[in-house]
Amino acid sequence: MTGIDINTISLIAGKKSQLKEYAYLMLILKTELTSFKKRYQTDTTRITIKDRDFSFFVPESLDSFIDQEDLFHNFPLWTKIWESSLILADFLAGLEVEPEKNILEIG
Repeated sequence: MTGIDINTISLIAGKKSQLKEYAYLMLILKTELTSFKKRYQTDTTRITIKDRDFSFFVPESLDSFIDQEDLFHNFPLWTKIWESSLILADFLAGLEVEPEKNILEIG
């Protein structure tokens, strides 16, 4: 007998499964980022929220996304990191983690 009970074995198996899923998601993310960089001229924006640093890829220029005849038609909202999102992120990062609590942001 090795002294490892069934709960420990289940925990280890669960962790392995989580690691495989994480590796798969990281591969997808890497593929998507590569595709994004090929499609758009990108720049990196660095932002710190509650002492944690984050890097975001953003288009170098909005010119190719904007209709000069109608600036507000199909404006590419996803291309900008909005100040209000930084305020919300800072607020949420300061909250105590409550796994059973759901938060809905309607933007």
